[in-house]
Formats: sequence, C-alpha cells, structure tokens
Amino acid sequence: MLLLGSFTTSQAQIEIWAIQGTGFLTPYTGEVVTCEQNIVTAVDNSFFYLQTPDERSDNNVLTSDGIRVYLGQTPTVQVGDLITLSGTVSEYLSNTQITSSNAQITVLAANQALPTAVQLTADFPSGVAGSEGELERIEGMRVQVPEAHICGATTSNFARIKAGPIRSFREAGIAFPGTIGLPVWDNNPEVFYFQPGGFGTFAFPTMAGGLRLSAEGVFYEELGDYILLPYTYDIEGSFPIRSVRDKMSQELTIGSLNAYVLDEDENDYQVRLRKMARYILNQLKKPDVLALQEVENIAVLNDLIAEMQSVDPTVDYTSFLMTTSNSNFQINPGFLVSSALQDVTVVQLGKEEQASFGGRLHDRAPFLLSAQTNSPTPVSIKILNLHLRSLNGVSSSSEVRKKRQEQAISVAKMVQARQSENLIVLGDFNAFQFSDGYVDVYNQISGHPSEGASLPIEDIVSPPMVEISATVEPAERYSYVFQNNAQMIDHCLSTQLEGMNVAGFEFARGNADNSNSYLDDPTVDFRVSDHEGFVLFLGLETALQTNTVEATTLQLNYPNPFQHNDRIQLNLAQAEVLEVELIALDGRTVLRRSLGQLAAGTHELSLPSNLVSGLYLLKLSGKGLVKTEKIFIQE
Repeated sequence: MLLLGSFTTSQAQIEIWAIQGTGFLTPYTGEVVTCEQNIVTAVDNSFFYLQTPDERSDNNVLTSDGIRVYLGQTPTVQVGDLITLSGTVSEYLSNTQITSSNAQITVLAANQALPTAVQLTADFPSGVAGSEGELERIEGMRVQVPEAHICGATTSNFARIKAGPIRSFREAGIAFPGTIGLPVWDNNPEVFYFQPGGFGTFAFPTMAGGLRLSAEGVFYEELGDYILLPYTYDIEGSFPIRSVRDKMSQELTIGSLNAYVLDEDENDYQVRLRKMARYILNQLKKPDVLALQEVENIAVLNDLIAEMQSVDPTVDYTSFLMTTSNSNFQINPGFLVSSALQDVTVVQLGKEEQASFGGRLHDRAPFLLSAQTNSPTPVSIKILNLHLRSLNGVSSSSEVRKKRQEQAISVAKMVQARQSENLIVLGDFNAFQFSDGYVDVYNQISGHPSEGASLPIEDIVSPPMVEISATVEPAERYSYVFQNNAQMIDHCLSTQLEGMNVAGFEFARGNADNSNSYLDDPTVDFRVSDHEGFVLFLGLETALQTNTVEATTLQLNYPNPFQHNDRIQLNLAQAEVLEVELIALDGRTVLRRSLGQLAAGTHELSLPSNLVSGLYLLKLSGKGLVKTEKIFIQE
C-alpha cells in the first residue's frame, strides 16, 4: 500500500461517472472528492488516467467512466494499479479532471485487468450533424480504433482521423446548421484528433492523408476538440504516390494539373521546376496534351519543357499561354502540346466579359485549344482549360457567390455553342461535383440536375455533358484535401464524342495527400502542388504519329542583351527545315518566319529592328527538334 499526501477538508466518496455527469461540464467543480478502487489505465510524466472497473460502471451512455488526474509531477502509479484517490475536481480547457499538488493516492493492488476499451468504428462516432458532443461521453476512457484513416497530411503534433474503412470526404451543401431549404453538409462530426506523442513516448511522425491506422489509448478534450492520446498505434503504408497507367496504342492522352503558382521569381523556382517536370513525366506519364493552371508566363512553360527534356530527350512539347491581366500576381492557364496534335490554335474566351456588379468577370479567361489529331484520319478536338473563382469567401460574400454563378453561366454558354464538336472541358473548377449550397458551379456547366443552391442554376447545357471524372470509384473522387476533407474540385467533362471514345480516366497521387512541407524539398519528387493531376485516355481508330526529338541537333550563340544589329548564330549538326518564332511573355507571337531547308553547319539569323525592349522567347522548331531560349532585346 502506498500513501501520498493528505487533506484536511472533508471529502465526498463518489464514482467517476458521477463526477463526469451527463453534461459537458462537471457538477463538482472546486469540490474535493474521494474515488475508491478505480484502475489506472495510462500514465505520463505529469498526469495519469483513471477508470471505473467494468462491474461498477453505471452503463449510462451519457456518462464517462474515465477521468484525467493531473499532479504536476511524475506519478508513482503504474498502469493496472487499483487505487483510491482524493483530490479537487476542476475543468481545464473544458476537460474534466482531478488535480492537486498534494493529492492522496492509495495503491490497493497491482496488475489488474484494464476496463474494456470503447470501440471506435464507422458507427461510433455516428457522424450525425451537430453530434460532436457524443465524444464527451467517453472523455477520459480507454478506447480502441481497430481501423481508421488519416484524413489529411500534417507536420504538426496532431492529425485528424476517421474510424472505419473510408476517409472523410466533403459532401454537398452548406456546413451545418446550414440554411433552411438548401442542402446541408453535416461537417463530418465523426472526425476527431489524434496526437501520437500524447504520452511522450513517440516522436511526431509526418502523416499522410489516406493512410490506415489502428490505435489504443484514452480520450482527452480541449475546448470542444476531442483528442485520442494513444499509448500504442500502428500506421500502415507510406507516402501516397501513384502514377496513372501507361498509354496504349491508338490512344490520345490529355492531362490537367494546377501548378500551384509556378513563378520564376520564387526562391525555390529551380527546385519546383525539377519536381514538376518529374511529376509530369513519372506520375502523369507525359500526356500528349497537358492543361496547366497557375503558371506565371510562357517563359515558365518553356523552362519546364527544357527541364523535362534534360530528363527525357524525346519530350517534344510546344507551349501555349496568354496572360489575362497585367497584375504582378500572374496565375494563368496554359497548354503543353506534343506533336500528337497538329494545326493547333488557341484563343481566350470571355476575356472582355464584365460582371453584373462591375469589373472583369473572368480573372483567368477560359483558354480554348483547337487542333486535329496527327493520325492518318485526323479527328478534330477542342479542349477548354478552366480555372474559375475560388471558394474563398463564398460563405460570407454575396459578390463572391454572384461571380461564381456568373462565371459558370458564361462557361455553360461556351459549352452549349460547341455541343456539336469534340469538346473536352477540364481544369480547376474550384467547385465540387455537387452543389456547395451557395452556387452549383459544376452542374451549371455540366447541364446535370442540381440538389439546390441559394443562386439557382439556369437551363443552358442540353444535352448534359459526359461526366468523365465522376467515373472513378468513390474512394478516388478527390483532387484536393482542404481542412482534412478530401474533395474533387478538378474535373473533366465532354460533349458526345465522335471519332474517339473515353478509354479511361485516372488521378495521379503524390500531391494532395502529402505535406506541404515537401513542396520545396529537392530530395523527393512528390508534393509538387496542392492539387493532384489527372489524365484522360481517348481511344482513336488509328495510331498517332509523333516526331522524334533530338535535343542536341541545334546550338545557339548570341549576345544577351541583344542589340538590333546583332545576329544569332545557329550551329546545326545535320540538315533541318526550320521555323523561327519570337514570343512575348504575354503569349503573343510577334514574329514567325520560315527559314526553309538549312544544311548542316553554321548559319546566321537577324531579327526585326522595330522590336520594343523586353524579354522574349526565341523558339526554333523543325521536324526533329524544338529549341527555346530566353533573349533580352535592348533598343
């Protein structure tokens, strides 16, 4: 028997479940109590947990049998000790506990069987809207989680987890309590916190979204947040990284990726270029066409091509980008197009459209690419690259909601005008595949029925578009993770296609589930963006024809800055038919000239004398090469 401390105040003998009560706060705050013959379930360096033996439980689902005992010093009790305890009841950050620097503890026996652990499963916590408080009834108790999923990546001391076989997903509607008459999202109340170092015995691992977890520990509350403090746990798997499948013969592949503000002025630009190039090559498998969002300018796209060519000399992408505004913060849509497509043209749609409340409607104008497949029987195709207004402010700003609605209506009209064409609509919609309760951007564009929104959709797109991205299995329907909820905000739609068919659609993995701390980490090739990229596989009747690129065919020599009377020296290793282009950073082609057939050897090229000073991209292309260099022209 061990006796610690003493009290002069009279003490009431009371059960733990009575101290906890049926509410959020104890009815015994400030009172000195004695709890007899309870079992120690977990011990840390300044506190321990105590629980009523199974046979004395009141078996009331509204009361907890466990409680935290805070001493402010290292406890001398051990897990499995049967003890009697006297101390003062208090609430610390809404967590009921017994505390006293001179608590009286009597150890009656050791190595007792622990109380049965509460099982956390897909059914408990229940996930009923507004039911977060149901975890109050197990505050301080032993719990087991046979199976759970980590909801999102973290580098902090905490993760969010969800018990059961699936992770947490964003669902339709306005977050609980919502608005009467509109869809309501329950806000996933079944998700709770997990603190792997809760007992000071574990390091804090970097956890990735989607990984499976099992654990055993006790529950702690802090200001309404319920936290599992494990004394044992196991995480299955490693960083989620997965490539899309290989392209098959007679397939055209079209990808999409939000590049997360790929800006050449960033300190980590070279690292991000390197990682982005490898993600495109390895995870997206070098799609024939790649639609990108959040790219600063066309120079960045050409830097990206050059980085890919340093890894894979067969890369033959041509870049297309037009800036939408003159703002210092440039996040523009662009395309990388291989020789699998020919007769490529691009145009911005809706650039001059105005919002009803004033100002430009499309801050990032939808970018339309038109082309034909490079095949014996060419097939026409159009790809509309979208990056719509974000969800930031949608719950508080009527202007944000109105802009999102008017953008969606504008895009819906663009779609309807091209219903008879092979049109692919893809990109960062910044919208779910269902109504967010305020605006239903996705179904406004796709033409499918809405569950309802405060700004209703208009009947524009008919027949409805084919929902290609919705064909993936439910567990894969996410491209982004926000506040620990997986969500699909990058989409792919099409009109009824002719001369080609949908042969597959896949998201790559490596970004959204992994921590943002890896974004500028040169030692890993994952987490190059906060969005996942995807690839659409289109089956064709005949195989595509592509060029073979030889990266060392051409060398350029020229002074930089470049004066108008200077010349560019071309050194060709072999004969080639060349075309030269000079491209401004806003995407405008200011010069295009055919140089004809040039023999192997050295040649000189002059540029027009009327060019204004500035940075340009000099691009030379032929049947077997693509070469792009930056050149600063000085008057």
